Amino acid sequence: MSKELNKILTQHYKMYPLMEPRDFVKLIYQNEFGNTHFFTNRMECRNFIEHELSLTEHLEEDLYIPIGNGYCRLNLFTAKEKGIYIDKIVDLIGKNQNCEKGTLVNFKKKLEVLKKFYKENMDQKKNEQLNSFLKEYEKNEYPSVHHSLTYRKTYYPHYRLVLLEDAEKLK
Repeated sequence: MSKELNKILTQHYKMYPLMEPRDFVKLIYQNEFGNTHFFTNRMECRNFIEHELSLTEHLEEDLYIPIGNGYCRLNLFTAKEKGIYIDKIVDLIGKNQNCEKGTLVNFKKKLEVLKKFYKENMDQKKNEQLNSFLKEYEKNEYPSVHHSLTYRKTYYPHYRLVLLEDAEKLK
């Protein structure tokens, strides 16, 4: 587990060097628990995707970015540019929603991998920021988090979590 996760953390940090502790935690949360955006029906999901596509900035990105544990982030704009229909994306999201989810025990182990990653790759100030964030995060009982403002303004993240095996079939 730790070797694969360390590889994912390294890849994402190279791609997104302005990641903050909450962005790493979000990545690990998604890696462990999968999709946390739940829709009650197809139309709700479709409307959400259509709205998000209307907000999406044009960034040259891969169709999907693996995040480990069988999941990936499907880039909505690239999917749109490649002619992948919204209904197909909705199908993939629905399939992902029905998958077995992770455990808090495994998630906490992965946070320990993150701490080690920080110690090996970040300066003391960033390590202190991570430790401070994680203390507050634990007090709040490990909720799902949003990307940092810096991440949102710099990278315009518009993706949906889907199963990697399904995304690989889209190319």
